[in-house]
Amino acid sequence: MKSIRLVSVAVAALMATMPAGAAMAQAKPDIDGTPFYGSVQLSVGFTPDPHEVSVLPGGDIDVGRLGENCVGFVGSAPDYQVNYEAGSLGLNFHAVGDMDTVLVINGPEGQWTCDDDSGGNLDPLVQFSSPKSGRYDIWVGTLTQGVAEGGNPVSLRISELEFDSSSSASATYPDMTLSPIFGSVRLSAGFVPDPHRVNINSGGTIPAENVLGNCMGRIGVAPDYQVFYEAGSARLTFKVTGKIDSTLVISTPNGNWVCDDDSGGNDNPRLMFKAPQSGRYDIWIGDFLGDDVSGSNEVTLIVTEID
Repeated sequence: MKSIRLVSVAVAALMATMPAGAAMAQAKPDIDGTPFYGSVQLSVGFTPDPHEVSVLPGGDIDVGRLGENCVGFVGSAPDYQVNYEAGSLGLNFHAVGDMDTVLVINGPEGQWTCDDDSGGNLDPLVQFSSPKSGRYDIWVGTLTQGVAEGGNPVSLRISELEFDSSSSASATYPDMTLSPIFGSVRLSAGFVPDPHRVNINSGGTIPAENVLGNCMGRIGVAPDYQVFYEAGSARLTFKVTGKIDSTLVISTPNGNWVCDDDSGGNDNPRLMFKAPQSGRYDIWIGDFLGDDVSGSNEVTLIVTEID
């Protein structure tokens, strides 16, 4: 017992003489730590897909000893935790931002999986083709030690959709063939309840001016929302409310593009169709932060015939 005590004292003395950063670099991520940005319960077929959360990447723990493809530095506790009920679909974890980040994931069976640049544009991507049910502890790291310089967050995206590199930051034009991120709805003239509301995370990587020269802000590649509308005699209005300066971009049933910035007042966009057409309205909500979101980019899309 004395020899064990002496070893323990010696190790403690050694750790005490080491710089704090060096000691942290030799530690391992703590899978039992409380996730910094919370957790979520997801089941196969979850909506909206992708599920997104804003994360500040980086930390002091070197992950190089965890396994193949593991590089960079993360924090002690997980950044996020997903409790997942699997089915027949794959499961993807993708971190998107304006800096070079890495992903580190501890899966349901205790295995470590890491990636640096597989998502394109220096973004990490971890794909499980046959995911297991259970807990996924997730870290978003950086290649240099410490929290991301400038405090720039990245978007951690969890999805069951097949990964398409055309939806990455390299895309320059919105794609109406992609599934809407926050779902769709069928509405007919006189619909109730009126207004119809849905919460959406605004922003993206595509300059809205690529659609129309007078459009402002940045939007995503896939539509944020989709409305299939059967028109009557009422006018149809789309507007956005939130705490940020957002923009509204819509592709109408006849293929025309329209956009607005501040017509709804208080930096909120609003588009009204006095004689709306029946058909599909693809809707994007942009902002001036682009993909550099901080958790405050949630807005509410309102569809109404009474405004």
